[in-house]
Amino acid sequence: MPLVSVIIPLYNKAAEIERSVRSVLEQTVEDIELIVVDDGSTDGGGEIATRAGDARLRVIRQDNAGVSAARNKGISEARAKLVAFLDADDAWKPGFLDTVLDLRERHPDAGLQFFASLEEAAGAIEFDGVVIATPAVTHAEIALDALSRGYHAYVEKPLALTVPDAQKLLK
Repeated sequence: MPLVSVIIPLYNKAAEIERSVRSVLEQTVEDIELIVVDDGSTDGGGEIATRAGDARLRVIRQDNAGVSAARNKGISEARAKLVAFLDADDAWKPGFLDTVLDLRERHPDAGLQFFASLEEAAGAIEFDGVVIATPAVTHAEIALDALSRGYHAYVEKPLALTVPDAQKLLK
């Protein structure tokens, strides 16, 4: 079982998906699986993602159902306990997952961590400058706000599957 499942929902981002996939596969943490959920793309993005040719990558195709359904499909296919999300037009800097896993070690009660950039995550290690929410349902609004602003999310799979209105969290 991989340590982290990374989910990229994909819809018509052929120009950006190769960079996103490469940024995940080039992380220093190698014990990952990358799940790209092609949500009915018509621009060949799914085929571009497949070309990465890495055993850790799976491309799952589905009829267009929206980004939330694509993320949920990725969660249902994830084999790791830890799930991270990346948008198809974004990329992680090298060392991003190392930083996130270090935060998880330092804050074992956190069920959800999110940040807009690696700099923000690195700042959290030194200055606690990132919001770290426990799995309590009372933090759902914090998570919803962060994800709606485009922050990268790192979620424990049980949280993503059990929080009421999880669909809202994953939009």
